Amino acid sequence: MSNYLTSGYPTKVKVGEELFEITTNYRDCIKVLLALDDDDLTNFEKQSILLQIMYRQVPANIEMAIQKVLLFLNCGVEEMQGSGMKVYSFCQDDKYIFSAVDQVLQGRLSLGEAVHWWEFVSAFMEMPDDCVMSKIIYYRMRYAAGKLTKEENEIWRKNRKLFLLDIKESNEDVNSRNEFMNRLYGRY
Repeated sequence: MSNYLTSGYPTKVKVGEELFEITTNYRDCIKVLLALDDDDLTNFEKQSILLQIMYRQVPANIEMAIQKVLLFLNCGVEEMQGSGMKVYSFCQDDKYIFSAVDQVLQGRLSLGEAVHWWEFVSAFMEMPDDCVMSKIIYYRMRYAAGKLTKEENEIWRKNRKLFLLDIKESNEDVNSRNEFMNRLYGRY
């Protein structure tokens, strides 16, 4: 991917020796991310959704086509740094994310304007500290780190439904947790 300060946001990806147009609208990219996060879908279904939404013409090299779109969805960054802890959900936090990003983009989302995925992500990262979504992320991170102050703990308790992420546990996670609890309480 090229430098978007000098070349603009990408609208095509190179798969093999060919350039392929991709969908760049933030709404379509979020649909793909929601599908990739859906535990009810098989890997094949997730890949099919990704290819159908993102490509106007699906390349022959499916594996490379998927890799290139995932790189695009990651704004051209090969590997993300961070804790890997999930602090937001496009599904659960949709209205708060929309409001925060719309504020940064000066109402362009509300007006229904086409917004490139990379522009959306940049606006998401620039959301003001005083918006609701920033506060939600702050409390989730503090809670996960076990660093809530007494006052923050009270705010957490009062807004628990807002702050807690609905994360589906895999069968493996449930079994591991149950096994741990059984051993903890001597049920083995």
